[in-house]
Amino acid sequence: MLKHDQLWRALDRYADHYGMTSSGLARHAGLDPTSFNPSKRQTKEGKPRWPSTESIGKVLEATGGTMVEFVSYLQDVPGAVLSQDIPFLSIEEAHDLLQKEGDEGLFDDHGFPIRENWDFMVYPDVNDAEAFGVEITNDDLAPVYRTGTVLVMSPNASIRRLDRVLLCMANGDILVRELIRQTAHRMDLAMLTNPAEVETIMANEVIWMTRIVWASQ
Repeated sequence: MLKHDQLWRALDRYADHYGMTSSGLARHAGLDPTSFNPSKRQTKEGKPRWPSTESIGKVLEATGGTMVEFVSYLQDVPGAVLSQDIPFLSIEEAHDLLQKEGDEGLFDDHGFPIRENWDFMVYPDVNDAEAFGVEITNDDLAPVYRTGTVLVMSPNASIRRLDRVLLCMANGDILVRELIRQTAHRMDLAMLTNPAEVETIMANEVIWMTRIVWASQ
Protein backbone atom coordinates (compact mmCIF):
# COMPACT_ATOMS: atom_id res chain seq x y z
CA MET A 1 0.00 0.00 0.00
CA LEU A 2 1.44 3.37 -1.05
CA LYS A 3 1.88 5.70 1.92
CA HIS A 4 1.47 9.47 2.02
CA ASP A 5 5.00 10.23 3.25
CA GLN A 6 6.45 7.69 0.83
CA LEU A 7 5.06 9.55 -2.19
CA TRP A 8 6.24 12.94 -0.96
CA ARG A 9 9.67 11.50 -0.22
CA ALA A 10 9.78 10.20 -3.79
CA LEU A 11 9.07 13.72 -5.09
CA ASP A 12 11.87 15.13 -2.93
CA ARG A 13 14.28 12.47 -4.19
CA TYR A 14 13.23 13.05 -7.76
CA ALA A 15 13.82 16.80 -7.39
CA ASP A 16 17.24 16.19 -5.86
CA HIS A 17 18.16 13.86 -8.74
CA TYR A 18 17.52 16.73 -11.17
CA GLY A 19 19.46 19.20 -9.03
CA MET A 20 16.44 21.08 -7.70
CA THR A 21 14.61 21.66 -4.48
CA SER A 22 10.96 20.62 -4.30
CA SER A 23 10.01 24.28 -4.83
CA GLY A 24 12.34 24.52 -7.81
CA LEU A 25 10.84 21.36 -9.29
CA ALA A 26 7.31 22.76 -8.94
CA ARG A 27 8.38 26.02 -10.60
CA HIS A 28 10.16 24.12 -13.39
CA ALA A 29 6.94 22.17 -14.03
CA GLY A 30 4.89 25.37 -14.31
CA LEU A 31 3.20 24.89 -10.95
CA ASP A 32 2.90 27.23 -8.01
CA PRO A 33 6.38 27.19 -6.36
CA THR A 34 4.78 26.29 -3.02
CA SER A 35 2.89 23.27 -4.44
CA PHE A 36 5.34 20.74 -3.00
CA ASN A 37 6.31 22.62 0.17
CA PRO A 38 6.08 20.66 3.46
CA SER A 39 3.37 23.06 4.62
CA LYS A 40 1.20 21.97 1.68
CA ARG A 41 1.43 18.27 2.50
CA GLN A 42 -1.30 18.43 5.09
CA THR A 43 -4.57 20.31 5.34
CA LYS A 44 -5.22 22.90 8.04
CA GLU A 45 -7.02 20.13 9.91
CA GLY A 46 -3.89 17.98 9.81
CA LYS A 47 -5.18 15.51 7.25
CA PRO A 48 -2.75 14.16 4.60
CA ARG A 49 -2.81 16.02 1.28
CA TRP A 50 -1.53 14.01 -1.68
CA PRO A 51 0.16 15.37 -4.81
CA SER A 52 -2.19 15.07 -7.78
CA THR A 53 -1.50 12.83 -10.76
CA GLU A 54 -1.73 15.98 -12.89
CA SER A 55 1.11 17.57 -10.91
CA ILE A 56 3.26 14.48 -11.22
CA GLY A 57 2.50 14.34 -14.94
CA LYS A 58 3.66 17.95 -15.36
CA VAL A 59 6.84 17.18 -13.44
CA LEU A 60 7.62 14.23 -15.71
CA GLU A 61 6.90 16.26 -18.84
CA ALA A 62 9.08 19.15 -17.69
CA THR A 63 12.05 16.96 -16.73
CA GLY A 64 11.71 14.42 -19.54
CA GLY A 65 11.44 11.64 -16.98
CA THR A 66 9.27 8.54 -17.08
CA MET A 67 6.76 7.11 -14.64
CA VAL A 68 8.97 4.05 -14.14
CA GLU A 69 11.82 6.38 -13.16
CA PHE A 70 9.61 8.27 -10.73
CA VAL A 71 8.31 5.07 -9.15
CA SER A 72 11.89 3.97 -8.55
CA TYR A 73 12.17 6.76 -5.97
CA LEU A 74 9.38 5.19 -3.95
CA GLN A 75 11.79 2.44 -2.95
CA ASP A 76 14.01 2.47 0.12
CA VAL A 77 16.97 2.37 -2.25
CA PRO A 78 16.52 5.33 -4.65
CA GLY A 79 16.96 4.42 -8.29
CA ALA A 80 16.14 0.73 -7.74
CA VAL A 81 13.42 0.43 -10.37
CA LEU A 82 10.48 -1.74 -9.42
CA SER A 83 8.65 -2.48 -12.66
CA GLN A 84 7.01 -5.26 -14.62
CA ASP A 85 6.16 -6.15 -18.18
CA ILE A 86 2.42 -5.95 -18.65
CA PRO A 87 0.37 -6.88 -21.72
CA PHE A 88 -1.49 -4.00 -23.33
CA LEU A 89 -3.42 -2.93 -26.40
CA SER A 90 -5.59 0.01 -27.32
CA ILE A 91 -9.17 0.11 -26.10
CA GLU A 92 -10.23 0.41 -29.75
CA GLU A 93 -8.38 -2.80 -30.66
CA ALA A 94 -9.90 -4.61 -27.69
CA HIS A 95 -13.38 -3.46 -28.66
CA ASP A 96 -12.96 -4.46 -32.32
CA LEU A 97 -11.56 -7.89 -31.47
CA LEU A 98 -14.28 -8.58 -28.93
CA GLN A 99 -16.95 -7.55 -31.43
CA LYS A 100 -15.52 -9.91 -34.07
CA GLU A 101 -14.29 -12.87 -32.04
CA GLY A 102 -15.81 -12.58 -28.59
CA ASP A 103 -13.84 -12.98 -25.36
CA GLU A 104 -11.81 -15.96 -26.59
CA GLY A 105 -8.26 -15.13 -27.60
CA LEU A 106 -7.90 -11.96 -25.51
CA PHE A 107 -9.12 -12.96 -22.04
CA ASP A 108 -9.73 -16.18 -20.19
CA ASP A 109 -12.93 -16.96 -18.29
CA HIS A 110 -11.74 -14.94 -15.28
CA GLY A 111 -10.92 -11.78 -17.23
CA PHE A 112 -7.16 -12.42 -17.20
CA PRO A 113 -5.29 -11.51 -20.42
CA ILE A 114 -4.07 -14.36 -22.60
CA ARG A 115 -0.58 -12.93 -22.75
CA GLU A 116 0.66 -14.36 -26.05
CA ASN A 117 -1.95 -12.32 -27.94
CA TRP A 118 -0.97 -8.91 -26.54
CA ASP A 119 1.84 -6.40 -26.94
CA PHE A 120 3.94 -5.59 -23.87
CA MET A 121 5.16 -2.47 -22.11
CA VAL A 122 7.32 -1.79 -19.07
CA TYR A 123 5.29 -0.22 -16.32
CA PRO A 124 5.52 0.38 -12.55
CA ASP A 125 4.88 -2.78 -10.58
CA VAL A 126 1.27 -3.01 -9.40
CA ASN A 127 1.81 -6.28 -7.50
CA ASP A 128 -0.42 -8.32 -9.78
CA ALA A 129 1.07 -10.81 -12.23
CA GLU A 130 -2.17 -10.69 -14.23
CA ALA A 131 -2.19 -6.90 -14.63
CA PHE A 132 -2.85 -5.53 -18.11
CA GLY A 133 -3.24 -2.14 -19.74
CA VAL A 134 -5.46 -0.51 -22.33
CA GLU A 135 -4.63 2.72 -24.10
CA ILE A 136 -7.30 5.38 -24.55
CA THR A 137 -7.47 6.31 -28.26
CA ASN A 138 -9.98 9.18 -28.22
CA ASP A 139 -11.16 12.00 -26.00
CA ASP A 140 -14.57 10.52 -25.14
CA LEU A 141 -13.46 10.32 -21.50
CA ALA A 142 -11.76 13.75 -21.41
CA PRO A 143 -10.84 15.56 -19.29
CA VAL A 144 -10.62 12.57 -16.91
CA TYR A 145 -8.67 10.41 -19.39
CA ARG A 146 -7.35 11.82 -22.65
CA THR A 147 -6.01 10.25 -25.82
CA GLY A 148 -2.77 8.40 -25.08
CA THR A 149 -3.57 7.65 -21.44
CA VAL A 150 -2.81 4.04 -20.50
CA LEU A 151 -5.09 2.53 -17.88
CA VAL A 152 -3.61 -0.33 -15.87
CA MET A 153 -6.01 -2.94 -14.55
CA SER A 154 -5.48 -5.37 -11.67
CA PRO A 155 -7.82 -8.36 -12.11
CA ASN A 156 -6.85 -9.69 -8.67
CA ALA A 157 -7.61 -6.44 -6.84
CA SER A 158 -10.82 -6.25 -4.85
CA ILE A 159 -13.38 -3.76 -6.16
CA ARG A 160 -14.96 -1.26 -3.81
CA ARG A 161 -17.59 1.43 -4.07
CA LEU A 162 -16.39 4.50 -6.03
CA ASP A 163 -13.55 2.58 -7.70
CA ARG A 164 -13.02 3.26 -11.39
CA VAL A 165 -13.47 0.05 -13.31
CA LEU A 166 -13.20 -1.49 -16.77
CA LEU A 167 -16.08 -3.73 -17.85
CA CYS A 168 -16.22 -6.29 -20.63
CA MET A 169 -19.82 -6.59 -21.75
CA ALA A 170 -21.52 -9.62 -23.24
CA ASN A 171 -22.19 -7.62 -26.43
CA GLY A 172 -18.46 -6.96 -26.88
CA ASP A 173 -18.42 -3.40 -25.58
CA ILE A 174 -15.62 -2.16 -23.33
CA LEU A 175 -16.78 0.40 -20.74
CA VAL A 176 -14.89 2.62 -18.31
CA ARG A 177 -17.07 3.67 -15.37
CA GLU A 178 -17.14 4.42 -11.65
CA LEU A 179 -18.85 1.84 -9.49
CA ILE A 180 -21.57 3.39 -7.35
CA ARG A 181 -23.37 0.31 -6.05
CA GLN A 182 -23.31 -3.44 -6.70
CA THR A 183 -25.64 -6.26 -5.71
CA ALA A 184 -25.81 -9.90 -6.76
CA HIS A 185 -28.02 -9.01 -9.74
CA ARG A 186 -27.21 -5.45 -10.79
CA MET A 187 -24.74 -2.61 -10.57
CA ASP A 188 -25.07 1.16 -10.73
CA LEU A 189 -22.29 2.88 -12.65
CA ALA A 190 -21.47 6.56 -13.09
CA MET A 191 -20.16 8.13 -16.27
CA LEU A 192 -16.69 9.60 -15.70
CA THR A 193 -17.46 12.70 -17.73
CA ASN A 194 -20.74 13.30 -15.90
CA PRO A 195 -20.81 11.66 -12.45
CA ALA A 196 -24.45 12.68 -11.99
CA GLU A 197 -25.40 10.40 -14.88
CA VAL A 198 -25.80 6.91 -13.42
CA GLU A 199 -26.75 3.84 -15.43
CA THR A 200 -27.92 0.48 -14.14
CA ILE A 201 -26.52 -2.68 -15.71
CA MET A 202 -27.68 -6.19 -14.93
CA ALA A 203 -24.99 -8.58 -13.76
CA ASN A 204 -25.75 -11.07 -16.54
CA GLU A 205 -24.81 -8.41 -19.11
CA VAL A 206 -21.24 -8.27 -17.78
CA ILE A 207 -18.61 -10.91 -18.58
CA TRP A 208 -16.15 -9.45 -16.10
CA MET A 209 -15.26 -6.23 -14.31
CA THR A 210 -11.80 -5.23 -13.11
CA ARG A 211 -10.42 -2.35 -11.12
CA ILE A 212 -8.32 0.45 -12.65
CA VAL A 213 -5.29 0.87 -10.38
CA TRP A 214 -3.12 3.27 -12.39
CA ALA A 215 -3.40 5.82 -15.17
CA SER A 216 -0.46 7.31 -17.09
CA GLN A 217 -1.63 10.91 -17.14
